[in-house]
Amino acid sequence: GTQLQSRLKWHYKKGNHVIISVEHFSSGIHSKEGWEVFLSLLKDWNVRIVITYRRYYEWIPSLYYQENYRRTPEKSLIKYLDKKLSKNISHPTMIAFDLYKEYFNDVYIFNSHQDGDIMTNFVCQALPTAYNICKELNGQTNAFKSKHVSPSLDGSKLYAKAKQRSVPMTRKM
Repeated sequence: GTQLQSRLKWHYKKGNHVIISVEHFSSGIHSKEGWEVFLSLLKDWNVRIVITYRRYYEWIPSLYYQENYRRTPEKSLIKYLDKKLSKNISHPTMIAFDLYKEYFNDVYIFNSHQDGDIMTNFVCQALPTAYNICKELNGQTNAFKSKHVSPSLDGSKLYAKAKQRSVPMTRKM
């Protein structure tokens, strides 16, 4: 807490940009006190929340293996999928988007599955003020090629439009 706070103050005084990347943030902060601490750490900063989209069919098996990491699974992956899909579970990207949109004006969904260099795509799309780094990366060879290929779509805009049109944000079979 205080070490992070002092480090952020130091970077702020120097005029530096800071990226904080923590997978746990995707599930949100679960207490009022937690939000107060988090928001107080970022109060002076111009914050952009970046949520990385992961395909539903890749996320569900990953969740299964995560939940059964240290123990023998109670049921097969197929039975697990049936149980999860019979509930109206929302995609974690949508949950995180809604959660962070309550507190921050700039919430962006980054599609990690698009064609091209994932590092260049991230810097050039998710970090709008990183002009020089983006130009530099675009001149480099594709050292960070993404294994996933799909159309390059702005997930934030797609989600907002779907929500506006009352498209169901959960998947039920």
